[in-house]
Amino acid sequence: MQRTANHLLASPNPTQLEMRILANHGTDKRFDFLRGRWARAWNLSKAKERQRKQNLETASSSGVKALGTLAGYGSDDDETSS
Repeated sequence: MQRTANHLLASPNPTQLEMRILANHGTDKRFDFLRGRWARAWNLSKAKERQRKQNLETASSSGVKALGTLAGYGSDDDETSS
């Protein structure tokens, strides 16, 4: 459920992606949460993912730096020249 919410929020058109998932995988039990009985849990999962994404954007814009990748750390450039 969280993976699907993450992919939907990363999509340029989340509504269309959700409808395509339902159209192509409507009979798949793994996507039952998209409709019916689990609607509240699905909406809660999307809201949590939206909040997490917003927190990440706020942290990155406020100058808090995450460790993403360590460029040049342990580079082989010095070792290959000798």
